[in-house]
Amino acid sequence: MTTEQVRFNDHRFRPHNSPPDFHPSVSSDGHQVAFRTVGGTDWWRLPEESRDTGVMFGFNRVMIPQGIEVGCEVDLDVTIQYDQATIMLRAGDTWVKAGLEYDNDKLYAGCVIANYYSDWSIQPAEHTISKRFTIALKDRMLKVYLGDEMIREVVAFGDGKSEEVWVGVMGCSPKGTGTEVRFKDFTIKEGVRW
Repeated sequence: MTTEQVRFNDHRFRPHNSPPDFHPSVSSDGHQVAFRTVGGTDWWRLPEESRDTGVMFGFNRVMIPQGIEVGCEVDLDVTIQYDQATIMLRAGDTWVKAGLEYDNDKLYAGCVIANYYSDWSIQPAEHTISKRFTIALKDRMLKVYLGDEMIREVVAFGDGKSEEVWVGVMGCSPKGTGTEVRFKDFTIKEGVRW
């Protein structure tokens, strides 16, 4: 299994849902990126509404039979409820975001899986040592890790027909005017740990 560290200044990284003046701040070595979220944006899907407006920075990746793992450290300046910084994987209309989110004056680690509607799971992040999240996908099996600990599993993610997935980072501020999000050491591994 090969692990590739993909630097944020790699030509594959492209913004999506970004405002015209979007200028991510990439470190000189390419290992880190920071940008400001846009107020009123989110990734969330319910029967009565669908929001897919959060700023994304990433690229398309071919799916391989042995699966892939996408990992990254995330951080953010928390200012108002639901501010979030996540890694993200999207396969067609199905997607997962995993990272840090501010809710009710506390920082949480968690994920949202939209398979088809959003299903949110969180755990307090105050005692979390790691801020590295990993999303692993093989066939239709999806697992989300915080550090080395699995925090979420889905046995039927998507339709299994996607030949390509979108991978990258995302930041949004559903209720606020925007905040600073930061990401470090983005990796893609061919093959999964199970």
